[in-house]
Amino acid sequence: MDLLERIIALLERIFFPVEKPRPNTAPHEPVITPSEIKEHIVLLPEVTKLNVNWQKKKFITPSKMPIGLIVHYTVSGKTELAAKNVAGYFAGTPKSLGYQLACPIMSESGKLYVSKDWDILKDCNNNAGPSSWKGMTNLSQRFMGIEICNWGLLDNKTTKFVAEKDKRVSTQRDNIKAGTYEKYTHKQELALINLCFYLRKTCPGFKFENVVGHDEIAPNRKSDPGASLSMTMPQFRWHLFSTYEG
Repeated sequence: MDLLERIIALLERIFFPVEKPRPNTAPHEPVITPSEIKEHIVLLPEVTKLNVNWQKKKFITPSKMPIGLIVHYTVSGKTELAAKNVAGYFAGTPKSLGYQLACPIMSESGKLYVSKDWDILKDCNNNAGPSSWKGMTNLSQRFMGIEICNWGLLDNKTTKFVAEKDKRVSTQRDNIKAGTYEKYTHKQELALINLCFYLRKTCPGFKFENVVGHDEIAPNRKSDPGASLSMTMPQFRWHLFSTYEG
């Protein structure tokens, strides 16, 4: 690391302190094929604004827009109501944690939910926790977060909420930790691809190489998306690279 890089790293630590660990957001298989991605038209994501208030920060990138995307699961149900409940939980996190979590939330239909005055291209808040990617830190103000409603890596308490047909068993590979996961719905995966394409088309500096799993940027703490996604994160990035037509 040369002197300039050391100075930049020091300034980041002073002005953008390390985020606190991000807890789970729970309030108390068709595989996507290359042909489907190829035929998928890039659309403006369907966004519903809810009557809740989230604290907001701004992206610290040169464009003041996200240059990447962090894929999460909520550890919750996947319905529209579950998405609204997670949004309400986000609004209450300053009281429970001392800081606020916030980023768009995706229900089982692929629809996004945000607070009433949230701009998905300009607003951000904590979602990554202590993490890094390709030498970058403070990722919550560089990458958009997307919370996909899903129970994620199942345990004895959560496995009962998921039908057997909606479970996926995986070994350890790439970003995926071994275990049984609830699958993202087909509509969620298509909406996630569309969101990546939309951000690539809309945001200067957005790169598919910066579409990451929380389990990649904080591997010792996190397991999302793991096998909830029908492919590993490296495979997902490859699909984005190989099928995007901008």
